Amino acid sequence: MEKPETYNGEYTVLYSVLNWIRSVQKYLEQHNISKEQYPQYAYTYMGKTVKAWYDGLVGDDDDLDWADFCTALKSRYLPSDHTLQVTKKYENIVQTGSLMDYVEKWQVLMVAVRAANIRRTKEDHVIQFVTRLARLEDRKAILDQDPKTLAECYRHVTTICHYTLQAHKYVRTRDHPRTQ
Repeated sequence: MEKPETYNGEYTVLYSVLNWIRSVQKYLEQHNISKEQYPQYAYTYMGKTVKAWYDGLVGDDDDLDWADFCTALKSRYLPSDHTLQVTKKYENIVQTGSLMDYVEKWQVLMVAVRAANIRRTKEDHVIQFVTRLARLEDRKAILDQDPKTLAECYRHVTTICHYTLQAHKYVRTRDHPRTQ
């Protein structure tokens, strides 16, 4: 399993300390590290500025449990309006590139939505995904399949892309009998 990235205190709406905490926790769980040792191991994946902050926080009393460790990290490195920022990102997402780029944007966004504990129904996700597609034809093609989840929407996009590619190949080659 890949080691967690070093956390240097950076913040973006889609990648925050929440993502880092989750990756560290998954890594330590996979390696059967006891939960009491999580903070000490996580410390080794911190950049020097974050380590300095942590050292100042705990001083000589280095016995924070994992929950308190995570709470302290979030308090320091997660803006108080993080949930609002992720919600705004969710509400304002639109397709600006290809269909596959749009799916990738959604996949990254949904990690941030889950990490921020934003609750939306599967139906809300499907409606938001479909209504923010750039082309009416794509919205119709996906809605005709009656998707119930984002995963189904992603699969339908893949199908649309596949058939579009096949159609373009046919159009390009139909004037040349040898290449058909």
